[in-house]
Amino acid sequence: MREKVMSLAQGRFTYEQPEIVCSTDCLRLEVVEGGEAASSFVVSNSAGTQIKGFGAVDHFNLEFLPVFDGKENEITAKVYAANKKAGEVMTGDLCIVTDCGEYMLPYEVRVLPRCLRSSDGEIHSYEEFVELARENFDEAVTIFYHDKFKEIYLKEWGEKRLYQNLTLKNPKKQALEEFLVAHGDKKPVRFAANKRQISFEVRDEDIEGEILIALDSWGMAGIRVSTKSSYISLEKNSFRNKDFLQNQAVLVFHIQASEVPEGIHRCVICLENVYQKLEIKVRLHRVQGRKERAKRRGLDKLTGMLAKYHIQYMMNSSLKEVWLRVLVENRESIGSLSKGSDVLLEGYLAVLTGEERKMVAFVNAVTGMPAPALGNSMDKIFCYLTTMYIRCLALGKK
Repeated sequence: MREKVMSLAQGRFTYEQPEIVCSTDCLRLEVVEGGEAASSFVVSNSAGTQIKGFGAVDHFNLEFLPVFDGKENEITAKVYAANKKAGEVMTGDLCIVTDCGEYMLPYEVRVLPRCLRSSDGEIHSYEEFVELARENFDEAVTIFYHDKFKEIYLKEWGEKRLYQNLTLKNPKKQALEEFLVAHGDKKPVRFAANKRQISFEVRDEDIEGEILIALDSWGMAGIRVSTKSSYISLEKNSFRNKDFLQNQAVLVFHIQASEVPEGIHRCVICLENVYQKLEIKVRLHRVQGRKERAKRRGLDKLTGMLAKYHIQYMMNSSLKEVWLRVLVENRESIGSLSKGSDVLLEGYLAVLTGEERKMVAFVNAVTGMPAPALGNSMDKIFCYLTTMYIRCLALGKK
Protein backbone atom coordinates (compact mmCIF):
# COMPACT_ATOMS: atom_id res chain seq x y z
CA MET A 1 0.00 0.00 0.00
CA ARG A 2 2.84 2.37 0.84
CA GLU A 3 4.39 1.91 -2.63
CA LYS A 4 0.97 2.55 -4.22
CA VAL A 5 0.47 5.80 -2.25
CA MET A 6 3.97 7.00 -3.15
CA SER A 7 3.35 6.24 -6.81
CA LEU A 8 0.10 8.25 -6.80
CA ALA A 9 1.77 11.14 -4.94
CA GLN A 10 4.41 11.29 -7.70
CA GLY A 11 1.70 11.53 -10.35
CA ARG A 12 2.04 7.99 -11.73
CA PHE A 13 -1.48 6.75 -12.38
CA THR A 14 -2.47 3.32 -13.72
CA TYR A 15 -5.59 3.61 -15.82
CA GLU A 16 -5.65 -0.02 -17.05
CA GLN A 17 -4.59 -2.83 -14.71
CA PRO A 18 -2.23 -5.39 -16.41
CA GLU A 19 -3.29 -9.02 -16.33
CA ILE A 20 -1.56 -11.69 -14.28
CA VAL A 21 0.37 -14.16 -16.44
CA CYS A 22 1.39 -17.68 -15.31
CA SER A 23 3.81 -19.89 -17.23
CA THR A 24 1.38 -22.80 -16.97
CA ASP A 25 -2.39 -23.07 -17.08
CA CYS A 26 -2.45 -26.05 -14.70
CA LEU A 27 0.12 -27.32 -12.22
CA ARG A 28 0.43 -31.09 -12.56
CA LEU A 29 2.51 -33.16 -10.15
CA GLU A 30 3.16 -36.84 -9.46
CA VAL A 31 4.15 -38.00 -5.99
CA VAL A 32 4.94 -41.44 -4.62
CA GLU A 33 2.73 -42.51 -1.74
CA GLY A 34 4.41 -41.48 1.49
CA GLY A 35 6.79 -39.23 -0.42
CA GLU A 36 6.98 -35.64 -1.53
CA ALA A 37 7.37 -33.68 -4.76
CA ALA A 38 7.70 -30.10 -5.93
CA SER A 39 7.13 -28.06 -9.06
CA SER A 40 7.79 -24.45 -9.99
CA PHE A 41 6.23 -21.93 -12.33
CA VAL A 42 6.70 -18.25 -13.18
CA VAL A 43 4.32 -15.39 -12.34
CA SER A 44 4.50 -12.06 -14.19
CA ASN A 45 2.09 -9.51 -15.70
CA SER A 46 1.10 -8.66 -19.25
CA ALA A 47 2.84 -5.27 -19.09
CA GLY A 48 6.18 -6.78 -18.17
CA THR A 49 6.47 -4.54 -15.10
CA GLN A 50 7.11 -5.38 -11.47
CA ILE A 51 4.43 -7.44 -9.78
CA LYS A 52 4.15 -8.02 -6.05
CA GLY A 53 2.12 -10.57 -4.14
CA PHE A 54 1.84 -13.83 -2.25
CA GLY A 55 0.24 -17.25 -2.57
CA ALA A 56 -2.03 -19.51 -0.55
CA VAL A 57 -3.72 -22.91 -0.78
CA ASP A 58 -6.46 -24.52 1.27
CA HIS A 59 -5.22 -28.17 1.02
CA PHE A 60 -3.14 -29.32 3.96
CA ASN A 61 -1.15 -31.76 1.77
CA LEU A 62 0.22 -28.82 -0.24
CA GLU A 63 2.66 -26.17 0.83
CA PHE A 64 2.27 -22.90 -1.06
CA LEU A 65 3.12 -19.71 0.82
CA PRO A 66 5.34 -17.70 -1.52
CA VAL A 67 5.99 -13.98 -1.25
CA PHE A 68 7.34 -12.32 -4.37
CA ASP A 69 8.18 -8.90 -5.75
CA GLY A 70 9.68 -8.69 -9.24
CA LYS A 71 9.06 -8.85 -12.98
CA GLU A 72 9.61 -12.61 -13.45
CA ASN A 73 8.85 -14.46 -10.21
CA GLU A 74 9.58 -18.19 -9.96
CA ILE A 75 7.49 -19.72 -7.20
CA THR A 76 7.32 -23.30 -5.97
CA ALA A 77 4.55 -25.55 -4.71
CA LYS A 78 5.29 -28.65 -2.67
CA VAL A 79 3.07 -31.66 -2.06
CA TYR A 80 3.34 -34.24 0.75
CA ALA A 81 1.68 -37.65 0.40
CA ALA A 82 2.31 -39.11 3.85
CA ASN A 83 -1.33 -40.09 4.32
CA LYS A 84 -2.24 -40.73 0.70
CA LYS A 85 -2.67 -43.99 -1.14
CA ALA A 86 -1.63 -44.91 -4.65
CA GLY A 87 -4.24 -43.95 -7.20
CA GLU A 88 -5.62 -40.94 -5.34
CA VAL A 89 -5.86 -37.63 -7.19
CA MET A 90 -5.85 -34.27 -5.43
CA THR A 91 -7.27 -31.28 -7.29
CA GLY A 92 -7.94 -27.67 -6.41
CA ASP A 93 -6.64 -24.18 -6.96
CA LEU A 94 -3.58 -22.26 -5.89
CA CYS A 95 -4.57 -18.72 -4.97
CA ILE A 96 -2.19 -16.01 -6.10
CA VAL A 97 -2.89 -12.54 -4.70
CA THR A 98 -1.02 -9.64 -6.34
CA ASP A 99 -1.20 -5.88 -6.82
CA CYS A 100 -2.60 -6.69 -10.26
CA GLY A 101 -5.45 -8.71 -8.81
CA GLU A 102 -6.02 -12.35 -7.93
CA TYR A 103 -5.35 -15.46 -10.00
CA MET A 104 -6.56 -19.01 -9.36
CA LEU A 105 -4.16 -21.62 -10.80
CA PRO A 106 -5.64 -25.14 -11.00
CA TYR A 107 -3.52 -28.03 -9.76
CA GLU A 108 -3.72 -31.79 -10.13
CA VAL A 109 -1.64 -34.17 -8.00
CA ARG A 110 -1.56 -37.91 -8.71
CA VAL A 111 -0.32 -40.34 -6.09
CA LEU A 112 1.82 -43.15 -7.53
CA PRO A 113 2.48 -46.53 -5.96
CA ARG A 114 5.69 -46.67 -3.98
CA CYS A 115 7.34 -49.01 -6.45
CA LEU A 116 8.35 -49.13 -10.07
CA ARG A 117 7.39 -51.74 -12.61
CA SER A 118 9.57 -54.03 -14.68
CA SER A 119 8.45 -56.33 -17.49
CA ASP A 120 7.84 -59.03 -14.84
CA GLY A 121 5.79 -56.87 -12.49
CA GLU A 122 6.17 -54.42 -9.61
CA ILE A 123 9.43 -53.96 -7.74
CA HIS A 124 8.46 -53.56 -4.10
CA SER A 125 11.90 -53.29 -2.50
CA TYR A 126 15.52 -52.55 -3.19
CA GLU A 127 16.29 -56.26 -2.75
CA GLU A 128 13.87 -57.08 -5.57
CA PHE A 129 15.62 -54.49 -7.73
CA VAL A 130 18.98 -56.20 -7.11
CA GLU A 131 17.41 -59.50 -8.15
CA LEU A 132 16.15 -57.84 -11.33
CA ALA A 133 19.67 -56.60 -12.05
CA ARG A 134 20.95 -60.15 -11.61
CA GLU A 135 18.40 -61.53 -14.09
CA ASN A 136 18.11 -58.66 -16.57
CA PHE A 137 20.85 -56.07 -16.21
CA ASP A 138 19.71 -53.96 -19.18
CA GLU A 139 16.19 -53.53 -17.82
CA ALA A 140 17.58 -52.78 -14.37
CA VAL A 141 19.52 -49.88 -15.90
CA THR A 142 16.24 -48.37 -17.14
CA ILE A 143 14.67 -48.69 -13.66
CA PHE A 144 17.83 -47.32 -12.03
CA TYR A 145 17.56 -44.12 -14.07
CA HIS A 146 13.86 -43.57 -13.36
CA ASP A 147 13.38 -40.14 -11.77
CA LYS A 148 11.60 -41.78 -8.78
CA PHE A 149 14.17 -44.53 -8.12
CA LYS A 150 16.17 -42.62 -5.53
CA GLU A 151 13.06 -41.51 -3.66
CA ILE A 152 11.46 -44.95 -3.59
CA TYR A 153 14.33 -47.34 -2.94
CA LEU A 154 17.16 -45.40 -1.29
CA LYS A 155 16.75 -44.50 2.37
CA GLU A 156 20.13 -43.35 3.63
CA TRP A 157 21.76 -40.02 2.81
CA GLY A 158 25.00 -41.78 1.78
CA GLU A 159 23.13 -44.00 -0.70
CA LYS A 160 21.44 -41.02 -2.30
CA ARG A 161 24.71 -39.11 -2.58
CA LEU A 162 26.45 -42.13 -4.16
CA TYR A 163 23.56 -42.48 -6.62
CA GLN A 164 23.72 -38.81 -7.56
CA ASN A 165 27.50 -38.78 -8.09
CA LEU A 166 27.57 -41.95 -10.22
CA THR A 167 24.60 -41.07 -12.44
CA LEU A 168 26.03 -37.64 -13.20
CA LYS A 169 29.43 -38.65 -14.58
CA ASN A 170 29.30 -42.25 -15.84
CA PRO A 171 27.69 -44.19 -18.69
CA LYS A 172 24.44 -45.72 -17.50
CA LYS A 173 25.48 -49.37 -17.27
CA GLN A 174 28.76 -48.49 -15.62
CA ALA A 175 26.95 -46.28 -13.09
CA LEU A 176 24.65 -49.14 -12.05
CA GLU A 177 27.56 -51.61 -11.93
CA GLU A 178 29.65 -49.34 -9.70
CA PHE A 179 26.66 -48.53 -7.47
CA LEU A 180 25.90 -52.22 -6.85
CA VAL A 181 29.57 -52.94 -6.15
CA ALA A 182 29.96 -49.98 -3.78
CA HIS A 183 26.66 -50.86 -2.06
CA GLY A 184 27.94 -54.38 -1.40
CA ASP A 185 25.33 -56.13 -3.56
CA LYS A 186 27.82 -57.84 -5.86
CA LYS A 187 31.48 -58.30 -6.67
CA PRO A 188 33.18 -56.52 -9.56
CA VAL A 189 32.80 -58.34 -12.87
CA ARG A 190 36.05 -60.05 -13.77
CA PHE A 191 36.72 -62.19 -16.82
CA ALA A 192 39.13 -64.88 -17.97
CA ALA A 193 40.23 -66.23 -21.34
CA ASN A 194 40.88 -69.86 -22.20
CA LYS A 195 44.15 -68.86 -23.94
CA ARG A 196 46.87 -66.51 -22.76
CA GLN A 197 49.44 -67.40 -25.42
CA ILE A 198 48.74 -68.50 -29.00
CA SER A 199 51.19 -69.55 -31.69
CA PHE A 200 50.53 -69.94 -35.41
CA GLU A 201 52.58 -71.02 -38.40
CA VAL A 202 51.41 -68.77 -41.21
CA ARG A 203 51.53 -70.23 -44.72
CA ASP A 204 49.51 -69.24 -47.79
CA GLU A 205 45.99 -69.41 -46.33
CA ASP A 206 44.38 -66.98 -43.88
CA ILE A 207 43.88 -68.23 -40.32
CA GLU A 208 40.75 -67.92 -38.17
CA GLY A 209 41.15 -68.24 -34.41
CA GLU A 210 38.83 -68.19 -31.39
CA ILE A 211 39.25 -67.13 -27.78
CA LEU A 212 36.63 -68.12 -25.20
CA ILE A 213 35.85 -65.34 -22.70
CA ALA A 214 34.10 -66.20 -19.44
CA LEU A 215 32.67 -63.90 -16.75
CA ASP A 216 32.95 -64.86 -13.10
CA SER A 217 29.77 -63.03 -11.96
CA TRP A 218 26.71 -61.17 -13.17
CA GLY A 219 26.72 -57.48 -13.95
CA MET A 220 28.00 -55.17 -16.66
CA ALA A 221 30.37 -56.92 -19.02
CA GLY A 222 31.61 -53.91 -20.97
CA ILE A 223 34.80 -55.55 -22.28
CA ARG A 224 36.78 -53.60 -24.88
CA VAL A 225 38.87 -55.61 -27.37
CA SER A 226 41.78 -54.16 -29.32
CA THR A 227 45.06 -54.98 -31.06
CA LYS A 228 47.79 -52.82 -32.51
CA SER A 229 48.84 -55.51 -34.98
CA SER A 230 48.08 -54.90 -38.65
CA TYR A 231 48.19 -58.67 -39.23
CA ILE A 232 45.19 -59.42 -36.97
CA SER A 233 41.59 -58.32 -37.53
CA LEU A 234 38.94 -58.70 -34.81
CA GLU A 235 35.29 -59.55 -35.52
CA LYS A 236 34.18 -57.47 -32.49
CA ASN A 237 35.82 -54.57 -30.69
CA SER A 238 33.61 -54.85 -27.60
CA PHE A 239 31.46 -57.33 -25.68
CA ARG A 240 28.21 -56.33 -23.96
CA ASN A 241 25.88 -58.32 -21.76
CA LYS A 242 23.78 -59.41 -24.75
CA ASP A 243 26.87 -61.05 -26.30
CA PHE A 244 27.22 -63.55 -23.43
CA LEU A 245 25.31 -66.80 -23.11
CA GLN A 246 25.60 -68.36 -19.66
CA ASN A 247 28.45 -65.92 -18.93
CA GLN A 248 30.47 -67.06 -21.95
CA ALA A 249 31.26 -65.45 -25.31
CA VAL A 250 33.63 -66.20 -28.18
CA LEU A 251 36.07 -63.70 -29.67
CA VAL A 252 36.80 -64.54 -33.32
CA PHE A 253 39.87 -63.09 -34.98
CA HIS A 254 41.50 -63.46 -38.39
CA ILE A 255 45.14 -63.47 -39.48
CA GLN A 256 45.69 -62.24 -43.02
CA ALA A 257 48.47 -64.42 -44.39
CA SER A 258 49.29 -62.06 -47.23
CA GLU A 259 50.01 -59.26 -44.73
CA VAL A 260 52.45 -61.26 -42.59
CA PRO A 261 56.07 -60.88 -43.74
CA GLU A 262 58.63 -63.65 -43.43
CA GLY A 263 59.96 -64.26 -39.94
CA ILE A 264 58.63 -64.34 -36.38
CA HIS A 265 56.21 -61.64 -35.19
CA ARG A 266 54.85 -61.11 -31.68
CA CYS A 267 51.42 -59.47 -31.35
CA VAL A 268 48.99 -58.77 -28.52
CA ILE A 269 45.19 -58.88 -28.26
CA CYS A 270 44.05 -56.75 -25.33
CA LEU A 271 40.82 -57.30 -23.33
CA GLU A 272 39.87 -54.59 -20.85
CA ASN A 273 36.99 -53.40 -18.65
CA VAL A 274 36.79 -50.90 -15.79
CA TYR A 275 38.27 -53.38 -13.32
CA GLN A 276 40.71 -55.48 -15.31
CA LYS A 277 43.09 -55.66 -18.26
CA LEU A 278 44.13 -58.93 -19.89
CA GLU A 279 46.70 -59.35 -22.65
CA ILE A 280 46.76 -62.40 -24.92
CA LYS A 281 50.09 -62.89 -26.67
CA VAL A 282 50.02 -64.08 -30.28
CA ARG A 283 53.17 -65.45 -31.96
CA LEU A 284 53.14 -65.60 -35.75
CA HIS A 285 55.80 -67.52 -37.67
CA ARG A 286 55.71 -66.94 -41.38
CA VAL A 287 57.04 -70.24 -42.74
CA GLN A 288 56.39 -69.58 -46.41
CA GLY A 289 59.83 -69.23 -48.00
CA ARG A 290 61.46 -72.24 -46.33
CA LYS A 291 61.97 -73.90 -49.73
CA GLU A 292 63.09 -70.61 -51.18
CA ARG A 293 65.66 -70.20 -48.42
CA ALA A 294 66.98 -73.72 -49.07
CA LYS A 295 67.14 -72.97 -52.78
CA ARG A 296 68.95 -69.69 -52.10
CA ARG A 297 71.49 -71.46 -49.89
CA GLY A 298 72.05 -73.97 -52.70
CA LEU A 299 72.63 -71.18 -55.22
CA ASP A 300 75.03 -69.45 -52.84
CA LYS A 301 76.95 -72.71 -52.51
CA LEU A 302 76.97 -73.11 -56.31
CA THR A 303 78.31 -69.57 -56.74
CA GLY A 304 81.18 -70.33 -54.41
CA MET A 305 81.98 -73.56 -56.21
CA LEU A 306 81.91 -71.90 -59.65
CA ALA A 307 84.16 -69.10 -58.43
CA LYS A 308 86.62 -71.66 -57.06
CA TYR A 309 86.85 -73.74 -60.26
CA HIS A 310 86.94 -70.70 -62.51
CA ILE A 311 89.87 -69.19 -60.60
CA GLN A 312 91.68 -72.53 -60.83
CA TYR A 313 91.04 -72.60 -64.58
CA MET A 314 92.24 -69.03 -65.04
CA MET A 315 95.40 -69.83 -63.07
CA ASN A 316 96.00 -73.12 -64.88
CA SER A 317 94.54 -73.59 -68.39
CA SER A 318 95.20 -77.33 -68.19
CA LEU A 319 92.19 -77.52 -65.89
CA LYS A 320 89.90 -76.47 -68.73
CA GLU A 321 88.26 -79.91 -68.96
CA VAL A 322 87.55 -79.87 -65.23
CA TRP A 323 86.00 -76.42 -65.51
CA LEU A 324 83.95 -77.48 -68.52
CA ARG A 325 82.68 -80.58 -66.73
CA VAL A 326 81.59 -78.48 -63.73
CA LEU A 327 79.64 -76.17 -66.04
CA VAL A 328 77.92 -79.02 -67.88
CA GLU A 329 77.02 -80.92 -64.70
CA ASN A 330 75.46 -77.80 -63.14
CA ARG A 331 73.94 -76.41 -66.32
CA GLU A 332 70.34 -76.38 -64.93
CA SER A 333 71.34 -74.77 -61.63
CA ILE A 334 73.48 -72.19 -63.44
CA GLY A 335 70.43 -71.31 -65.52
CA SER A 336 68.55 -70.52 -62.29
CA LEU A 337 71.52 -68.55 -61.01
CA SER A 338 71.63 -66.48 -64.19
CA LYS A 339 67.84 -65.96 -64.01
CA GLY A 340 67.10 -67.93 -67.16
CA SER A 341 69.83 -66.47 -69.38
CA ASP A 342 70.49 -69.85 -71.08
CA VAL A 343 71.84 -68.14 -74.22
CA LEU A 344 74.81 -66.79 -72.26
CA LEU A 345 75.71 -70.19 -70.84
CA GLU A 346 75.37 -71.92 -74.23
CA GLY A 347 77.51 -69.26 -75.87
CA TYR A 348 80.22 -69.57 -73.21
CA LEU A 349 80.24 -73.38 -73.47
CA ALA A 350 80.53 -73.06 -77.25
CA VAL A 351 83.56 -70.80 -76.81
CA LEU A 352 85.18 -73.27 -74.38
CA THR A 353 84.55 -76.28 -76.63
CA GLY A 354 85.31 -74.40 -79.85
CA GLU A 355 82.10 -75.53 -81.58
CA GLU A 356 81.87 -73.17 -84.57
CA ARG A 357 78.20 -73.77 -85.33
CA LYS A 358 77.07 -72.94 -81.79
CA MET A 359 79.33 -69.90 -81.63
CA VAL A 360 77.78 -68.53 -84.85
CA ALA A 361 74.30 -69.20 -83.52
CA PHE A 362 75.16 -67.30 -80.34
CA VAL A 363 76.62 -64.32 -82.22
CA ASN A 364 73.54 -64.13 -84.45
CA ALA A 365 71.24 -64.29 -81.40
CA VAL A 366 72.87 -61.40 -79.55
CA THR A 367 73.81 -59.17 -82.48
CA GLY A 368 71.84 -55.94 -82.28
CA MET A 369 71.15 -56.35 -78.56
CA PRO A 370 70.38 -52.81 -77.29
CA ALA A 371 72.57 -51.28 -74.63
CA PRO A 372 70.87 -50.71 -71.23
CA ALA A 373 69.33 -47.29 -70.75
CA LEU A 374 70.51 -44.80 -68.17
CA GLY A 375 69.10 -45.75 -64.80
CA ASN A 376 68.62 -49.46 -65.56
CA SER A 377 69.38 -51.96 -62.83
CA MET A 378 72.84 -53.38 -62.23
CA ASP A 379 71.55 -56.83 -63.21
CA LYS A 380 70.66 -55.60 -66.71
CA ILE A 381 73.97 -53.79 -67.10
CA PHE A 382 75.97 -56.84 -65.94
CA CYS A 383 73.98 -59.13 -68.27
CA TYR A 384 74.68 -56.84 -71.23
CA LEU A 385 78.43 -56.57 -70.50
CA THR A 386 78.74 -60.34 -70.04
CA THR A 387 76.90 -60.95 -73.32
CA MET A 388 79.18 -58.58 -75.21
CA TYR A 389 82.27 -60.19 -73.62
CA ILE A 390 81.23 -63.71 -74.69
CA ARG A 391 80.37 -62.40 -78.18
CA CYS A 392 83.90 -61.00 -78.48
CA LEU A 393 85.32 -64.38 -77.44
CA ALA A 394 83.13 -66.12 -80.02
CA LEU A 395 84.31 -63.75 -82.74
CA GLY A 396 87.95 -64.32 -81.71
CA LYS A 397 88.39 -60.69 -80.64
CA LYS A 398 90.54 -59.77 -77.70
